[in-house]
Amino acid sequence: MNKLDEVVEALSFPVVKVPVFIQQGENYVEGVGCNVVRTDTNQAIAQVSSTYGLIGHGTALKPVLAAVDGLQFKVSRYYMDHFGKSVMVKAFSEKSWVIGKLKNGKEDEVKLTLLLINSYDRTTALRIAIAGERLVCKNGMTVSHPAFYGLGVDLKVVHSQHQIKKLDIVSLGNQVSKLYSAMDAQAESWRKMKNTQVSLKALADIKEKVLLPVVGKRNLDSVSDLVFNGTGQDGNLTLWSLYNGITEHYSRAAEKSKTPVSAHTNLYRKSKDFLSNLDEWTNANTEQLVTVNA
Repeated sequence: MNKLDEVVEALSFPVVKVPVFIQQGENYVEGVGCNVVRTDTNQAIAQVSSTYGLIGHGTALKPVLAAVDGLQFKVSRYYMDHFGKSVMVKAFSEKSWVIGKLKNGKEDEVKLTLLLINSYDRTTALRIAIAGERLVCKNGMTVSHPAFYGLGVDLKVVHSQHQIKKLDIVSLGNQVSKLYSAMDAQAESWRKMKNTQVSLKALADIKEKVLLPVVGKRNLDSVSDLVFNGTGQDGNLTLWSLYNGITEHYSRAAEKSKTPVSAHTNLYRKSKDFLSNLDEWTNANTEQLVTVNA
């Protein structure tokens, strides 16, 4: 059995819709909506409307995973929240991109990552998120380069008793294939971040205006330490070290979380917010930026 089949099997646990009953006096009457219940564990994992058409995670994801698996990606692992209410599957590109050198002289590589997310409670339809992962420390990094704009893949699954789920595999293949050429531009953007150094005296300003609004006081010291001492860092204060510090912090939190799907979603949201703040700061403080290793 290969990894793809293992993931599909793990996410194909049996579920049924069960009416919700509420107590009125000494009697119970049927309430609004239904519970989605895992019959293998007898756990209620989500609440849905009575017209909700129950499509299992495995059924929804299998054709998408098969298409991705044939596009130079390999399914890696999966995560579940609340015993299966929401699921996330990671698929990594077979190709990697070199963005620089590590302290030990080895190449610093990043792989393109596709995150396939689905839920039973309509918090998210089946969709693909685009990210990058640095191999030296497994950081999940949001891809925000303009080369990726417009390449989001819409895989919305309609959970309704009156509609049939459809998936355009050809369109999916065309969109995912474009990610490879777009990743070339994204990798170049990350290389420039690694070669753009920030003056040490500006660190206090960066903490206040770039990091603090994103991570809050509670996490500020941890992220700041990772900027210099995180996995794969070289001790220099660069735009990249700032980016790596925040992604490493939230990647660690996601791996330890009891709700990893939510934690990974939070990681990509925080990364985007950070990059937005960083762009604003660098545009206003170009005199404090120095290009190194040009």
